[in-house]
Amino acid sequence: MPQRPYIPIAGTWARSRHDHENAWYRRGSPFDQVMAGHGYERVEQDRDPNRPDDGYWSGAVNGLLIQWFAWWRDRHPAWRTGGETLRGFLRGRRRELNETGGVMIVAHSHGGQVLAYALAEMHADVCPIHVVTVDMPVRRDMDGVYGRAAARCRHWVHLYSERGWKSRFRWLGNRFGSRTLDVAHHNRKVTGGHSGILDDAGHLDQWNEILSNLTPRIEAGTAE
Repeated sequence: MPQRPYIPIAGTWARSRHDHENAWYRRGSPFDQVMAGHGYERVEQDRDPNRPDDGYWSGAVNGLLIQWFAWWRDRHPAWRTGGETLRGFLRGRRRELNETGGVMIVAHSHGGQVLAYALAEMHADVCPIHVVTVDMPVRRDMDGVYGRAAARCRHWVHLYSERGWKSRFRWLGNRFGSRTLDVAHHNRKVTGGHSGILDDAGHLDQWNEILSNLTPRIEAGTAE
């Protein structure tokens, strides 16, 4: 288990991208190299390095307007199922993660909803968990989940952008207006649109300040 483990959670449709194997959440990506420079190492979902992980969830679209018409059905099945997978993984690695002092989880876009479900339904503290959500759409139908999730993590940093059509592409259930997350310990505006801070060399350097501010809090075990 790495000295400072981190887990990346991709957003919607990530697994269907033509460059999936070279995406930000893969080992060796420019983002992964930035994390390594600050002493973080990506935790593999599968212990066999020759068998790549599946990103913990399907990446399927959830929470769309058309899904709300079927009010009797679960409108977040992919997020909820992904949350169960991630929660099971954390429980399975509980001893190892505790030995390193916990884990940081970086979740992009609706990968943040998966993470929120994982933490919200975790009935006992598995290990110290520190969260960074990257341009996660803040949704009013997730308020209760966010609140329960926040109670299970040591520190939550929410990064949000103001530009980019993907950030403004919001369906029924999403908040309109503010992109800050009320339950986060810190909200920070970033440049690069919806994903530039993860995969654009012109915006990746923002992580140096973010991690420089966050890492001491992780090491000290404090939230504020």
